[in-house]
Amino acid sequence: PIETFDELCDLKLDRLLTSGQKKTAVEGIGLIQELTSRKGRELKIMAGSGVNASNIPQLWEVGVRQFHFTSHVVDANGKVIFDPAKTLAAKDVLESLCES
Repeated sequence: PIETFDELCDLKLDRLLTSGQKKTAVEGIGLIQELTSRKGRELKIMAGSGVNASNIPQLWEVGVRQFHFTSHVVDANGKVIFDPAKTLAAKDVLESLCES
């Protein structure tokens, strides 16, 4: 994965959405940390898959500053609906981390 990351950097891409080659970003946090710590590389890492307000701080600790997460839930009828509370919770966590 590191060689591929370096190749993507050479292509001058802006960001890479990744779960660290695992089912969730938290499970792949080791590789994500390795990617975020690569010196001399401009490619930004965006953590995705299973990202939510409760695990953003853990990903932040390893250098992630961009996040892709879902703000939906399934209602009692099985319909997928937007849950603004999830977005607001993530926003609050990120604002807190940016202030510290």
